Amino acid sequence: MTIDLNDPKMAGYIPLEEIVEDDGGVAGGKVAEEVQLSVATLAFPDTGETYESPSQAIVITNTGYDQVTIYGVHVEGEFELKSSVPGSLLPGESASVNVSFKPISVGTKTGSVYFDTGNAAGDEYVTLSGTGIIAVADTKPNYTAAQIADKTHAVNTVGKVIGLTVFDTTNNRLMTASGSTDVAAWWNAIGTVSVVPA
Repeated sequence: MTIDLNDPKMAGYIPLEEIVEDDGGVAGGKVAEEVQLSVATLAFPDTGETYESPSQAIVITNTGYDQVTIYGVHVEGEFELKSSVPGSLLPGESASVNVSFKPISVGTKTGSVYFDTGNAAGDEYVTLSGTGIIAVADTKPNYTAAQIADKTHAVNTVGKVIGLTVFDTTNNRLMTASGSTDVAAWWNAIGTVSVVPA
């Protein structure tokens, strides 16, 4: 049915949209554009540096009565967006967004996911956390602390280059070469311990 606003019988008629706008965008207790997130925080399991954790889901739902536009999803910190995001959600519609943790160094990490929905009401942030740990030992060549500290050992005389990483089985830690000479120091992953071969 088409409404002719010029028809004399329609004198005083006010479209519903104008009533809603005059009422601050609220009708029947609902907001025109409103979103709800399934979680406020996500904690990821301890993950080896440079490795990636399994992803976790955040569900965003349009709880309003009008379409919500999603202008983008922004991830901060050592975390990665692992799924695509729809450009909009119809009333009652939901979308699942997956995020993973990918630490680049050892230590406690924090970050966030921000859903840019313009002027839509509701929560738009999820706080992220995780801890980067020493990478799994079997991914690197293994040497004892005594071998790493011995300038005559092959670890210091064959193929040693800046950035070469080996696993110290005595102290259960990764060590990275600071240079290519037999006496170049080895540093631990967070740069607080050095071993100078002698």
